[in-house]
Amino acid sequence: MALLSVDQLNVRFDTSDGVVHAVRGLSFEVNASEVLAIVGESGSGKSQSAFAIMGLLASNGNATGSVQFKGDELLNKPTDYLNRIRATGIAMVFQDALAALNPYMRIADQMTEVLVYHFGLSQREALAQSIAMLDAVRIPDAKNRIRLFPHEFSGGMQQRVMIAMALLCKPALLIADEPTTALDVTVQAEIMDLLAEVRREMNMSMILITHDLGVVAGYSDTVMVLYAGQVVESAPVQTLFDSPGHPYTIGLLNSILRLDTEDNALYAIPGTPPNLLLRQSGCPFVERCEFAIERCHSENPALNEYRLENVTRSRACHVEINS
Repeated sequence: MALLSVDQLNVRFDTSDGVVHAVRGLSFEVNASEVLAIVGESGSGKSQSAFAIMGLLASNGNATGSVQFKGDELLNKPTDYLNRIRATGIAMVFQDALAALNPYMRIADQMTEVLVYHFGLSQREALAQSIAMLDAVRIPDAKNRIRLFPHEFSGGMQQRVMIAMALLCKPALLIADEPTTALDVTVQAEIMDLLAEVRREMNMSMILITHDLGVVAGYSDTVMVLYAGQVVESAPVQTLFDSPGHPYTIGLLNSILRLDTEDNALYAIPGTPPNLLLRQSGCPFVERCEFAIERCHSENPALNEYRLENVTRSRACHVEINS
């Protein structure tokens, strides 16, 4: 049985302009010790999928379908039930650490309250475990710095604090939502290496959410590509990089700056993503696709599983792509 099983997840938001269909028919599984990367442009539904799984949608959001963790249904469960799951089952690292941390509380108070509330530890025991976790994510002088406020840490250190807080209860699954956003390249690499290291040490599964396929390459087992709230392709990471099967995936890979070629020109996928307030009759990528045929304008392709060179993968496209 999969650790996490998502089946036909739909997320919609009621706004003053109409209904926004942020996620449509999303299905996937995450197995024990597996790293699944979810990639796509901003607005493709990556983060809202994670928020739906965690029960953290905005008040005007609504999720339907099924989300099962270790066989138990999570979708639309009471807050008390979800709080227990968030503590010991699924933890999340948010993309903006400073916004996620409480600016009025010292780091010590924010970390220890989780252990006191969920595990009944004394304040002294909780503080010792919190310091040990800050040491584990390589916060210098953790014993003293734990008493600082969030704004007294650099961006990279704030993200390490967020990771430490997420790992305190030793979750089985970690969701990392754009964990390197707004960090410089060197710090990005340090954070990703840290996540990979603690995941191996704790034998966790992980969902890595990012818009950057370059970040995915060395840290994931499987890649799921989202566009306009739908899965357009899914494959093992090396297979996807070697032979992308969907025009959107090809565009994302072409957008990565390469240093091993003489042509250093930057590529951008033409056009813009579709308006999610509108229902699409055809493929959502059709207006930006150089391979589109007449059928693409009238029929949204289903996500079909197939095997290529003894590797199982899936894609939603009417056209055979020879990548």
